Amino acid sequence: DDKQVYHRVFKRSETKQITLHGLARDDKFEVKGEVNKGIRIVIVGGRGEDEIKDSSNVKSWRRKTIVYDTRRGTEIKPGPETVDKTTHDVKVHAFDREGY
Repeated sequence: DDKQVYHRVFKRSETKQITLHGLARDDKFEVKGEVNKGIRIVIVGGRGEDEIKDSSNVKSWRRKTIVYDTRRGTEIKPGPETVDKTTHDVKVHAFDREGY
């Protein structure tokens, strides 16, 4: 559904990187906003069919949104900040949330 699951404002002075993991099922990620200096965003898609939309714009340093997922089943709507690290290898999004 179109229900927003999480919303938070992060301060650049406190946060260097935000990593978002899609788990099972289909996930939607949307990165947007315009800032002078930004926080690196790393998106690691899950096993479902994922949709990633990046319309962000960082004026001082480019390429702040990095996407890791499989090419198959992933729809990316890139912006000027997007680095597409998709691959055919499913290990790129292997994540065990209960293991460390």
